[in-house]
Amino acid sequence: MMSEGELTKLRAAIVCEPSLVAFANSLSYGEYVLLGKGEEMTGGRERPAMLADVFEAYIGALYLDQGLEPVVQFLKKVVFPKIDEGAFSHVMDYKSQLQELIQRDAIGVLQYKILQEKGPAHNREFVSTVS
Repeated sequence: MMSEGELTKLRAAIVCEPSLVAFANSLSYGEYVLLGKGEEMTGGRERPAMLADVFEAYIGALYLDQGLEPVVQFLKKVVFPKIDEGAFSHVMDYKSQLQELIQRDAIGVLQYKILQEKGPAHNREFVSTVS
């Protein structure tokens, strides 16, 4: 049985953008989205934020249209098998790992300073220092 903290981490790993994008891609949701010409030309169909939003919107629409039971059946088919096979057991970003280490050992408070930002707004990368 998992602790509350472990369940929280698992939930965060499942609903984070990369996981939602993987679910959307596994169902080819990007093929069914109607986009404007500009968005289509700039690769919007593969944009992670859009794919994650489409997956979440599908679940919400399914619930509003058909109720909870079809949502549960959908999750049993698409999401729950990934949990059972351990697809999320390793997912934790480096920042969270560092924060847990600092908190566990009661070392102190972390301070972050952003040195550089790069990449497009929908896929931003940061270079920072931590002290």
